[in-house]
This record gives sequence, C-alpha cells and structure tokens, in this order.
Amino acid sequence: MSLSARPYSYFFFSLLLALVLSAWLSLESSVWWVVCSALVLLAGLPHGAYDMVIMRDRHKGAWLVAMLFGYLALVGAVIALWVLEPLVLLVCFLAYSAYHFGDSDFANATYLHKVSWGSSIVGLPALMSNSTVTALFTVLTGPGGVATLVNGLALFGLVAVLTHIYGARQRVRAAALLATYALVCWAAGALVAFTCYFVCFHSPLHLQHWRRKVGVNGAGTIYGLSLLVIGVVAGAIWAASLGQPTTFDIFDDITLRYTFVAIAALTVPHMTLLVIENVRRRRT
Repeated sequence: MSLSARPYSYFFFSLLLALVLSAWLSLESSVWWVVCSALVLLAGLPHGAYDMVIMRDRHKGAWLVAMLFGYLALVGAVIALWVLEPLVLLVCFLAYSAYHFGDSDFANATYLHKVSWGSSIVGLPALMSNSTVTALFTVLTGPGGVATLVNGLALFGLVAVLTHIYGARQRVRAAALLATYALVCWAAGALVAFTCYFVCFHSPLHLQHWRRKVGVNGAGTIYGLSLLVIGVVAGAIWAASLGQPTTFDIFDDITLRYTFVAIAALTVPHMTLLVIENVRRRRT
C-alpha cells in the first residue's frame, strides 16, 4: 500500500477527529450535511480547476480549443443526464469515481488494487451507514431504485474491502485505515467519512501530484475558476430557492442537490481528461 506518510496521516487524523466529535455531536443532522457538501465542493474545485493548467501545458492552438470544447460538452452532457435520468447519472458517477479514486491515489499499483481501493471508498458508506446513504441518494434522485442501488453498493463495498486488504503489501495498515473509515461511516455518517477522505487525502494528494508533474503552480487559474464555479452554484441554489418555503430542510435538500450536480458535472470531464493524459504518457 503505497501511501506517502503525510496525506495518510492527515486522513487518519481527520477520521479520528470525526469519531471524537461524533461522541459529542450529531454529525448526521441537516446542518452537517450542508457543511460537508460545501467542504467537498471547496476541496474539489482546486484540483479540478488545475485541469486548465494541464490542458494549456499539454495542448496548443486548435488542439487546446478542441479539448476545451470537449470538456465543456461533457459538463453539459452530465447536466442533461441529471435532468433526464438522475439515477442513471448517479450509478455512472459512482462507478467512474471508484475507478478514478483508485487510479489517482495508487497510480503505480495493479488494476485490481486501484479498483478495490476506489470501490471500498465508495461502497463502505453504503455498507456501514445504509439509511443515511439511502436518504442522501433519495434527495439527489428521488426514491425510485435507490434501495436496490444502496444494497448493491454495500455488497460491492464489502467484496472490495476484502480484496484490497488481501492484495495490499502492508495489510495491517490497509485494514486499520479502512476499518477506521468504516467506523466513522457508522458513528458519524457516510457524508462525514467521505468528506474526511476527499478533503484530507484525495484532493490535496491529487493536486500535489499534478503540480509536480506539470511543474506549474497555477494558483491564479485555480482561484479564478474556483470562484467562478462557486458563484454559479450559489446562484443556482438561490434561484432554486425562490418561491420555496423558507425552512432549513428545504435549503438543505437544494444545496445537496445542486452541489452534487456541480461536482458530477465537473468531475466527469476531469476524470476523462486524466485518463487521456495518462494514456498519452504511457505511449510516449
């Protein structure tokens, strides 16, 4: 299990902190759902915005324009699919994310090791916090088909965890990390556990990796695009809230829904770009 010490430590510490907080606070309330959604969006934007730096570094002229057009076309396709078939989008997004997490966090590992890691991250919340995940997915897509999806995801997560630990070079460390992640899913809620992973491990590790590979800091591009997306999402939430009863639960549902759509719409082209760049790198 080739985790570098620092991001591994940050991830593990955040999980322990979540466990301590869960003993004193209810982290599965609507307030924490909004807080976690905001943290995931804010953490994901910098390493997603860095895609522009990658594209400008790897492509010039007409190829850069074509890449930008394809990127924006995928954003539009994701939004259209959410409007037409939100459950289909959710299933595809979860499957794609499971591959991306493994491929990004363990770039040099075997395919099975990558997929089992990403599938563990995606599947364990459904296994250990079934009711919370069901409630979250229902807000995102409506109730139809959600129970079947969550139960299937839970079973898949269990198989993935056992596969990942069995194939890990350091089984004790792999088992300890995934066991703690599972415990946080159970004690503090699925969204809190995933926020710990995404904010304290995946996003910073991913951004650091690509900054080192490209050799460009890109801070101006990151902050500029991140602020633009935050403005668009905030505007969409405000527009969707017009005419709705002014209750926190309504605001919570709208925030979750539009934050998910923003993350999905930006993540799918982000993951596709990285697949393309990794294939190009292996061929050269």
